[in-house]
Amino acid sequence: MEIEILKDQVEISKSAYEAFLCGFQGLYYKSSSREWESSLSKESITVCGVKIKAGDKTTLNDFFSRQIEYIGKENKHSAIFFIGSNENILFPEYYYEPVGIVTENRLFKLFSNNGGRDFNYIKNEWK
Repeated sequence: MEIEILKDQVEISKSAYEAFLCGFQGLYYKSSSREWESSLSKESITVCGVKIKAGDKTTLNDFFSRQIEYIGKENKHSAIFFIGSNENILFPEYYYEPVGIVTENRLFKLFSNNGGRDFNYIKNEWK
């Protein structure tokens, strides 16, 4: 089920960005513009008891190694985070991290075309 959630999300906004799968980082998006962010739902998410609003910076209780900005939700289960940019004047690139929000203490990342990984927050640690 979780894999289908993220596969569907790639199809939704395919023209707004390019989707890449990396065995180390998993699914990430690259775009030449930040304009598509306005199409995202600015709905808040709750992870590990912490309510996160669009525009907030977070590590999701150390799920990410540094604070990154929560942009919004692409669909019911997919939260989009802005990783950073390479703001070359002629060819800017903006990078995003989609994360499946299964429950408040369970996240999902796609790492290949056929598989991903559940992350469960247990005893103050992502496992």
